[in-house]
Amino acid sequence: MSGSDDPDSYGRRALALAGLALCVGCAFSPPLAPASDVGAAMDAAMDAGRDVSLDAALDAAMDVSRDAATDSAVDRPEACQGDACSVACAPGYGNCDGMVANGCETNLGADNRHCGACGNACPGGQACVDGACRLTCSAGQRVCSGQCVSVQTDNRHCGACGLVCGAGTVCSSAACTSTCAGGTTACSGVCRDLANDPGHCGACGRACSFPNGVAGCRMGVCALSACAAGFADCDGAAANGCETSTGTDATNCGACGNRCQFANASASCSGGRCAMGACNAGFRDCNTNALDGCEVNTASGDVANCGGCGVTCPPPPIGTSAVCAGSRCGTSSVSCPSDRRDCNATSGDGCETVILTDVNNCGACGARCSATGGAPSCAGGVCSIACSGGLGNCDGVVANGCETSTSTSAANCGGCNRVCSIPNATASCVAGVCGVARCNEGFGDCDGMPANGCERNLLSDSAHCGACGTACLAGRVCSGAVCQVSCGSLSVCGGTCRDTSIDPDNCGACGTVCSANGMATRTCGAATCNGVCSAGRANCNANLQSDGCETDINTTATACGGCALPCSANHVAPVCSGGACTGACEAGFADCDASKRSNGCETAVTSDVANCGGCGVVCPTRANASVSCAAGACGYACTGSFRNCDGMDANGCEADLRVSGNCGACGVTCPTGQSCVAMAASFVCQ
Repeated sequence: MSGSDDPDSYGRRALALAGLALCVGCAFSPPLAPASDVGAAMDAAMDAGRDVSLDAALDAAMDVSRDAATDSAVDRPEACQGDACSVACAPGYGNCDGMVANGCETNLGADNRHCGACGNACPGGQACVDGACRLTCSAGQRVCSGQCVSVQTDNRHCGACGLVCGAGTVCSSAACTSTCAGGTTACSGVCRDLANDPGHCGACGRACSFPNGVAGCRMGVCALSACAAGFADCDGAAANGCETSTGTDATNCGACGNRCQFANASASCSGGRCAMGACNAGFRDCNTNALDGCEVNTASGDVANCGGCGVTCPPPPIGTSAVCAGSRCGTSSVSCPSDRRDCNATSGDGCETVILTDVNNCGACGARCSATGGAPSCAGGVCSIACSGGLGNCDGVVANGCETSTSTSAANCGGCNRVCSIPNATASCVAGVCGVARCNEGFGDCDGMPANGCERNLLSDSAHCGACGTACLAGRVCSGAVCQVSCGSLSVCGGTCRDTSIDPDNCGACGTVCSANGMATRTCGAATCNGVCSAGRANCNANLQSDGCETDINTTATACGGCALPCSANHVAPVCSGGACTGACEAGFADCDASKRSNGCETAVTSDVANCGGCGVVCPTRANASVSCAAGACGYACTGSFRNCDGMDANGCEADLRVSGNCGACGVTCPTGQSCVAMAASFVCQ
């Protein structure tokens, strides 16, 4: 009969399907193989000359690989014991491999290795039928006295067990006769069916034999009828019999073609059951479930199981992510936010420095705020300094600190840009107060007042001729610092002899006074006003007579540091301080090249990816993305078919929406048998 007609098969399956899952997470229900498939296999076995009992043995062997998830895995109800799943097998089935995951995988009624009970293997030449090991005889044979005999031709069992033919007769067609019936041949006094007798197949005495198998005879040709328990004819070549030990062969374990394989682990076969061996280097079986093998890579990538199951890497420092490599926890390369930097180049502490407030790393690593002459500070990544008493930052450059002594500098006396300008004298600064260091040749400070300098010309002043207080007598004039009766070649100006070629108060003519404005030295030469400008002053209009050194090049933005040296007004209100261009940048702009004279605040820190939010703040590149800067904050946009599916900025747009796993959108995995293809400007599984 065919497999579809087998009532026992239907009964066993119905009983197996009666199991109910009693523990959440324990249910396991792979599809059952159709009953017609089992029947087809049985019919094929019968066509090959095997009887029903042999078909049952073959079906049991086939169940190991093909029906492990059908006739066995479903055939049990499940329950929980403590925190683990357990299984109670339906009658006729057993959990012989001890694994709950595949349920009651063994049919105890037909499995030669587990006949009636787990571990009860049938000996060679016997098969498991209805849970009992039975002798398997070829077609036309019967079991007599524990042996397979042909009652058609056996003289000791002719027609029935124990019926012995008398002397001079032979058993032919189940009857004792004087000659062999048609279709049989006398072989040593016994009628033999040479077409079907495996002991005399095709000729008397020609016995059929196959290694590890049960021999049969068909139309006078030897044929393999069945395999011994634990063996199978996997190469389909009858000549070498049942060449494969399905009990130990890892490529044909329990059945032909059932290869033992476990992810990242060695595999072996014992008793016709696959067993997982040692995990490959760097892998562990953390969930103690052999179905997925050694599922965890503890050597690389898994920060929750780094170097061992359950070994979780500690939280990483700011600007890094945890990584597992070489079975050891570590951190990724540093990718700092805009307000932090990895200034000590040590990944272990990540982005340890806040560059917005750190005076040793202000705005950038190593950018130390100067402490020369004062107390430094850092705010918003920009250095500033509070000067100590008697010192000043007169050049406006924070980098060199409070470089000027306002107690002694004649150009910054008592404060920055407070220039000591003393007429006809060299100025001095003492304790922040301007004074006369020395008078120019021919002049004297006769009133002792620094404000008007060396106010007397000792060469021509009759009241102070040659020295303060030395007055010429009536009728005499002072000429060349000597009281004389007449002026000779000199000019008499206001009753005083004056040399108009060199007298700055009568230069070229009496009463033509050379301006002392901004002059360190006021002189007259060849009847023309000349001299030397005081520090920080310049004669930009080329007129020393009317206004002297009229331009303060320390404070004038149009002539900062010198005539015709204007400060740029590009996005800045220009200010000149100490001869250097300064001034506050407009909102959203910065002087990143430190040249406010040439181009002012040239950098738009709200949109420049190389200076985003501040000078030198470079927006990091991201994989498969375009980088941008908006409102002073770095951003990026994924390009093409890439997306940031893991939500981590550090590795950019790591996912390709063209492949399964993220097909068309993050997390979309194509079902088995489908692939990710382009469809209407997108990607879909099909």
